[in-house]
Amino acid sequence: MQLQWTLVLLLVLTVYLSWPPPPLPDAAISFRQRGNFFHFKSSSSGEFHRVFYIDTHGDGPQNRTAVLLHGFPMGSIDWSLMLPGLQELYSRIVIPEELGFGFSDKPAFYDYTMDGQAEIVEALLHHLGVDSAHVLSHDIGALVGQQMVVRSNERESRQSTSLRLQSFTSINGPLYLSLDNQLAVQYVIHLPVIGYALSLFGFEGLYQFNLRAMFGEKNVDEATRNLSYAMLRHKDGHLAQSKIFHYMKEREWYEAAWIAALNSTSIPVMYVFGPEDWFHVRAGFERYQREVPRAKVAELARGIGHTPLWEAPQAAVDVHRDFLDSVQ
Repeated sequence: MQLQWTLVLLLVLTVYLSWPPPPLPDAAISFRQRGNFFHFKSSSSGEFHRVFYIDTHGDGPQNRTAVLLHGFPMGSIDWSLMLPGLQELYSRIVIPEELGFGFSDKPAFYDYTMDGQAEIVEALLHHLGVDSAHVLSHDIGALVGQQMVVRSNERESRQSTSLRLQSFTSINGPLYLSLDNQLAVQYVIHLPVIGYALSLFGFEGLYQFNLRAMFGEKNVDEATRNLSYAMLRHKDGHLAQSKIFHYMKEREWYEAAWIAALNSTSIPVMYVFGPEDWFHVRAGFERYQREVPRAKVAELARGIGHTPLWEAPQAAVDVHRDFLDSVQ
């Protein structure tokens, strides 16, 4: 009997792993056509990887550039609804796709780190000739942005002018791990072996159920859910999740250093909070205000959750406009 159940399990696993990913929706294909690929050589592994990015122009003040760092799980397409409003504020906008996300390469056994992702962003900006920029970030992208602030502080101490950050904005970025809510899978998916085994079973129904926790009182429409899952499965991205979620350990290790960097930097800092965020809760937002008193903060309207980029893009643009006006 035990052998029979083992054979059944192996059959189910074989069928699932050979099941093709869903096709990319038209919105994703159209978005991809607006971008290009940057070939990045990792300083740690020496491997080359293709990183997707969009480099577009806007009607904002001359030489005002924004870099948009996306969150989990979709990728750079998260900024698609805010992009028209941000183009009114900036003359140039660069949207890098982090390695492991969206249209970028998704190596399953790569050592994903926030410093490594920051290195990729900075290498891309150098490639594009960008020497100063405002950084806007969401979710895990805020950790990449905070690491860019750390690296900027280090450059400033060396009196290096290779890249100057003009401001840093976090939209519902991770705050304090001890105060956050987490999905059950987040506790184990970053663990060796077990995490990779779980990543093999990226069932669509379970994924979309978990996706609902990202939003506030607004329901996730079917098109957005399908887009999110298609972007995850594109290039077998689900197989990289165990390594990507290593960032949970980095949050434990570097939380204090990131907070210290935000306090010691000369860069203007802002945090935007969707009050119905299930992950990064009000207690963390209030602690952030106490521990980073120099940061400007904005709380969005009731009912907006973890993803203002999708739930209230114009409101997020409006508070960023006010922030820019205050730091000029």
